[in-house]
Amino acid sequence: MADNSISTLFKIVLFQNDGGALVTAELVNKLLTELLPIKNDIEEAGSVHTLFLQHVLNKNAILLNAEAQTKQCIQNIKAYAEAHTDAEEDILGDKGKALMQ
Repeated sequence: MADNSISTLFKIVLFQNDGGALVTAELVNKLLTELLPIKNDIEEAGSVHTLFLQHVLNKNAILLNAEAQTKQCIQNIKAYAEAHTDAEEDILGDKGKALMQ
């Protein structure tokens, strides 16, 4: 799946709380454990990961309901960011790095 598609799907999950009709627990789990972090489109990655971390800190209900998967996603983003420190591989950006602290 292309990074822009993952980004769009992620925004649907965050902002379209539809009671499980489209945004199912399975979709949230797959997004958090398999599709994120975004790794190829660095600009999109920084934006999406910053948004994700902001919603974690703001206790987004969907992310709270998938606590274990949310924690795994944070660990996956952190591990990838620590292993890929070149500027062209920076998936967090300055804002994301500040939120990760």
